[in-house]
Amino acid sequence: MREEITLLMLVLNGQAHLWDQLQSLARQSHRPTRLIVSDDGSEDDSLEILHRFARMAPFHVTVLRGPGRGYAQNIHCLLRAAPKGIIGFSDQDDVWLPDRIAQGHRALERLAHPALHVTGRIVTDPQLRRRRQLAHHPRPGFANALVQNIAPANATMLSSRATELVRLALPPADLMPPFPDWWIYALTTGAAGAVLCQDGASVLYRQHGANTLGAAHGTAACLRRLRYLLGGRYGMWLRAQTQALWRVRDLLDPEAQALLQRFSIGLHQGGWHPEALGIRRQSRAQQAALCTAARLRLL
Repeated sequence: MREEITLLMLVLNGQAHLWDQLQSLARQSHRPTRLIVSDDGSEDDSLEILHRFARMAPFHVTVLRGPGRGYAQNIHCLLRAAPKGIIGFSDQDDVWLPDRIAQGHRALERLAHPALHVTGRIVTDPQLRRRRQLAHHPRPGFANALVQNIAPANATMLSSRATELVRLALPPADLMPPFPDWWIYALTTGAAGAVLCQDGASVLYRQHGANTLGAAHGTAACLRRLRYLLGGRYGMWLRAQTQALWRVRDLLDPEAQALLQRFSIGLHQGGWHPEALGIRRQSRAQQAALCTAARLRLL
């Protein structure tokens, strides 16, 4: 029996680019079973665009009213509504190349363990003019997921078993960590799941003035990360993420549980050494910054 594929999309005042993305979903070589959209209180024409698309889409479209409490709780709303099967996250302002779903489906179909499929992304300007392809991260794993997210929502699809795991672990809405996609990456790898990185890119990642975070490259992105680190925001994210994982630690394998406990103690006591725990970010510069921040008790 063919596995169902559900796409989940968050929308908030997305009229400028929403239609392009919806059209790209309709042009997929492997069509999804359904699209579930959570609109978080748009004040533009986003809802009208969604309902117009729903009338002509080659798959079922459901539009939900979001909680109106920000990104994390809107994703929580979608995850709660998602049925069994493969799921994928779609940003409102990207464009998917025609084989995006087909690639993810081929990688994830009928896997007996939790797995994420992470596609490459091509960063573009608002007019979809190509800038660069974002680099792949070759070493996914729980020790990385505790301090870094390499499975951003708009590039990630979940296997059926990963969907089951996420639904089982889903916390109450008010306890959802700030970045649910990061939590999903950590949860999946902590439960001995796999992260399958696609060599090529199948998502056009549109950059514009209203991106929630934007692409993590370039001088501006480096300065932004440094500001988050020195200002304590990154440390706050780590603690929220760790607390969310600790609540579902029984779903993790014994090795991940032990590492999570040591990491939690280090965050609480301060002065810990990431490399002594095997904790790592992907690049040498990022790892050096992490080690320095831990030593200076900035986390």
